[in-house]
Order: sequence, then C-alpha cells, then structure tokens
Amino acid sequence: MVSCNGNGPKPETTETSDTLAVVPNKRNINAIGMTLSPEAQDYVKDWTQYVQFDTFITRYFAISNSEALNNAKDLSKMATEMKDSVHFDILQTESVAARFNILDNECRRLADMSNITAITPDEVSLQIKKILEAYSGVNAKLNSVLAVENLETELQLDPDFQAILAQVPEKDQKEPEPNPNQVQHNNSTPSQPNSQMERKKLLMQKKIQATQRKDLKPQ
Repeated sequence: MVSCNGNGPKPETTETSDTLAVVPNKRNINAIGMTLSPEAQDYVKDWTQYVQFDTFITRYFAISNSEALNNAKDLSKMATEMKDSVHFDILQTESVAARFNILDNECRRLADMSNITAITPDEVSLQIKKILEAYSGVNAKLNSVLAVENLETELQLDPDFQAILAQVPEKDQKEPEPNPNQVQHNNSTPSQPNSQMERKKLLMQKKIQATQRKDLKPQ
C-alpha cells in the first residue's frame, strides 16, 4: 500500500505528450483512393512487385501508428523494388517515373520515422495519409497511360476509326505558307497534343466522330 505521507513508492507513469504512447491502438482509417481499372489490372497481373506492394499496402487503410511503423521498413523496401521494376515500354516516361519516385520517398520517410522515438501520433498519421495519396496517384497515372494505349489500339484495329484518325496532321507535316494578300482571321494554327491528357482527349474526340459517322451509315 502507498503510505499516507506520500513517501511510499509511486505507480509508474508514462509521458505521452510527444510519444506514440498516446492512444497507441487507435487505428487510422483512410478512404480507399484510386484503384486500377479492369484493363490496368489485367495489364499488371503478372507484375510481381506491383502485386506484392498492392497486397501489402491494403493494411494501411486501417492501421494503428505502432503497426504502421513496425511495417514501415518492409513497405519501403517493396516500394523501391516496385519502382525499380518498371520495365514496360509504355511506362517509360518522366511523368510515370515521378509518381513512383514520390511514393518511394514517402515510404522512406515513414521508415525513417520508425527510428525517431519522439515522433508524434499526428505526424505518423499524416505520413500514412501521404503514402496512400501517393499510391492513389500511381494508380491514376497507370490508368491514364493504359487507357490511351487501349484507345489507340482500338483505333488501329477499326478501319472507320483509323480513317478519322488519319485526318489528324502529322507532327512533321508543314503548314501551308500564308498568303500575304489573304486576310488572316485567326493567327493561331492547330497544335499537336503536347501531353498525354491532350492526346487522350483528341483520340476520344475522334472516336466519337467515327462512332457518329458509323451510326449515320445506311444499314
């Protein structure tokens, strides 16, 4: 028993103001972000490093800070392996690489946090959120790239779509010399798509035009 004068042994206390001892079992619940489209899922189904990371990260949508830190090094290792295993030709772009680099860096940051004893719960929760947002960005980019690839393939296989697409001027096609005697109502010339999103929009527009023409054909 503790003596009345307060000189006896005192129960152990844990400082929780700046350590993970604060609600250690409270789980961080995060909404599932962007997932892969069915086409993208089929494309990456044999990509071992992606599948492993995708399976592992699902636990981070509902995880405690202590669990997140305990698994951080494994998560970071998988993120790096996935980034280094991107070998598909259509994914060899700076924008794709940037998405994977961001995810890799965020995972490394969480792994570093596991070695900091005075890390706060809010900092860990925020880092988990950043990782999930970065992964959502990776999936969004994969969906975008593969959507354009699938659309281009469809256009190439359909003669009606191909006929419409052929009307788009090539990049190296020279514009006709302007006639100085002709009044120029518009000095701007059609520009080529300079981004993947613009390319996708152009292809979608051409696909709609081709579909409309097919619908107008006599049966």
